Amino acid sequence: LPEETIKLYKKFEDKYKNTHLIIITKDTQVFGNLVLKASVSNYTVLSLEHREVPSYLRLCDFGFVLRGPSYVNQVSSPTKVLEYMSQGVVPIMTEYVGDFSQLLHEHQLGIIVPFKGITQKSDIGFVDISNFSKKRSVLAQFVLEYNEKYMSNYTKAIKNEVRFYHL
Repeated sequence: LPEETIKLYKKFEDKYKNTHLIIITKDTQVFGNLVLKASVSNYTVLSLEHREVPSYLRLCDFGFVLRGPSYVNQVSSPTKVLEYMSQGVVPIMTEYVGDFSQLLHEHQLGIIVPFKGITQKSDIGFVDISNFSKKRSVLAQFVLEYNEKYMSNYTKAIKNEVRFYHL
């Protein structure tokens, strides 16, 4: 949802004056045009190799993961969320980002914005983002625990499958 991401950022830029949008994409021209169209003032559009991305993520406080209401979005969990969190970046996401939307809302580790608030001209109900500025180490720890739990469950499932087929 590139246009929606830019529109949402613009709302943040208008409310909080000390912001800067870093866009990392292979399609720099498209995103350059989108930020100009939305009258975004403070932005950088970059094309990077995947190995370079963590260095730039460390500079960020927040990262956007916006998904619309579809079955696929509700059952999948994008790796971008874990990439952000591992670098101390608080995800700003819609309610349609797999299990992460509810999980991060419950743990107060992410900002959930209603999809309709982005796509329509309604208020998204801004939260005080200062509450999230001290969560960098907590985010990284959450990723470690989440990955450990996920890998443990995944390993058990594989062992059960192997045992099932081995019979």
